[in-house]
Amino acid sequence: GRLLWSRDLPGRADAVFPIGSTLVGVTGSAGEVTVLDARSGARVGEPVAAMVLSQGRVAAAAAGRFLYVVTNSGTLKSLDPARAAEPWAVKLDAFGEGTLCDLAVGEGVVAVVRTGRGIQAFDALTGEVLGSGKPTGEGGIAAVSVWPGPLIVAACPAGGGWRLSALDLAKGPEAAWELHFSKAGDIVVAHAQEDKVFVRVTLSSKAVLAGSPATLVASVDRATGKRDWEHGIPDGRVTPRVSVQGGRLCLSVDDKMYLFGK
Repeated sequence: GRLLWSRDLPGRADAVFPIGSTLVGVTGSAGEVTVLDARSGARVGEPVAAMVLSQGRVAAAAAGRFLYVVTNSGTLKSLDPARAAEPWAVKLDAFGEGTLCDLAVGEGVVAVVRTGRGIQAFDALTGEVLGSGKPTGEGGIAAVSVWPGPLIVAACPAGGGWRLSALDLAKGPEAAWELHFSKAGDIVVAHAQEDKVFVRVTLSSKAVLAGSPATLVASVDRATGKRDWEHGIPDGRVTPRVSVQGGRLCLSVDDKMYLFGK
């Protein structure tokens, strides 16, 4: 392909993500979020200042044409860059209590995650508070994802491995179901288009023995949390790439491809 455009940025770009079909969001290490026209590279509006999370990521996420950010003063904002509009803004309660550690968007929900205070969910269109919950575990929330339902699923360290807790905030703050993975490592949660959810755990080097799998993948029933199956993948020179389509899980590791499903 040919180069369509290039543009100088105010600092190092940490992440790039689409905002609708015509815009691109770029986050920088200092917390700035720059919106560019995907067709020309022209900047759209002024950069937005967002909080830098404890892991170094910027508290910004997009869904559809909307951009969501948490500012340094503890305000969650919905922005519509194409229309230069701010549909809503909500001051997070007791913002000084707990470190903001994640921001996730999906299924019409914006989920704000804070260490020590759990998860608070907002309606993505109106900013209305939908509820809150605090998953159980031995440490802070390491990963969060919003699934159809909607269910907000969080991964917390537990028993040397991970505990997945699914929160249905429409029914209350208690977990709808919990599922434990006994091996330590980095966990990635991705949902399928149907009723199955796929989980990937890249095991830590201490948990991997010679000749044993380096990655675990599992299929989980979205409604009940029941584990349908679990498989181990041998070690590879790169982190496994994952895609989900039609209720099937596809992984590529080095020069091999794996397809899981029923």
